[in-house]
Amino acid sequence: MEKCKIYDTNNPDDMKDLELRYNVAYIEKMKSIMEVLVKKEQEKKPKAVKSHDHPPCQCGSIDFLRTGTCFVCQICGTSQGCS
Repeated sequence: MEKCKIYDTNNPDDMKDLELRYNVAYIEKMKSIMEVLVKKEQEKKPKAVKSHDHPPCQCGSIDFLRTGTCFVCQICGTSQGCS
């Protein structure tokens, strides 16, 4: 079974290899589809929150990751606000 190669479209050598297999319009179409899919996946990921209206965690940090109703400190890992 042949191994699957992952191509980096920012790498000129990979692009040359891709252009030997597919036409440029097809490659560009696939790149735009992948960009949309990557963006959707990134939007699903929880985002860190800097909250000045939320009390700081035990270590004094205000860098939290919101998970449901909980705020998890990005520095020391303690959680607050969980119900």
